[in-house]
Amino acid sequence: MSIEDDNKGALIPAQTTALSRAGAVSLARRGLRDVEAAEEIRGVMRIFVVDDEECVRATISAMLTNAGYSCRTFAGGLEALALLESGAGCDLLTSDLLNSPLDGFSLLTRMKENLPDIPVIMVTAIHDPSVATACSQLGAQYLTKPLEREQLLVAVRRAFEDRRLKLEKLRLGERGQGCVRASGTALAKP
Repeated sequence: MSIEDDNKGALIPAQTTALSRAGAVSLARRGLRDVEAAEEIRGVMRIFVVDDEECVRATISAMLTNAGYSCRTFAGGLEALALLESGAGCDLLTSDLLNSPLDGFSLLTRMKENLPDIPVIMVTAIHDPSVATACSQLGAQYLTKPLEREQLLVAVRRAFEDRRLKLEKLRLGERGQGCVRASGTALAKP
């Protein structure tokens, strides 16, 4: 059985979920069999792991799964991108830079063009400040191999917090625009 198969039905610790384990089991009994939908309801963060090396994919996936995340692994970026563009749920993507036929930087570029709300973490053995800067300018975090578990988990938590703050800022901005329109009065900007 592969890491992917093991992770599809995994429950994360109750203290980090919106529902308890019993609640998740109850959902399954009521006929909610679609794993992605159940994970979304339970609050499980879904992560796509892209790396052409199977042992690296398995290691990163195991680190994330043991921390309570749900992972799907891909040997290449084209497969992950096709699934994302078809509407598959994903909350974060990690990718190596040296994948084929779609390298990690090209995947990052396409993600930011087509799916800008999904955070990306580049995980690579390339220790080049100019590459790190280029990835950072596109909004991705940049981690170098060999990778420590805590280093990965800190980056994931930071990515999710950045995403939450960005979405909150957008929500607050929309509320402010709605208030201005409803009152018919323009607020003076400081």
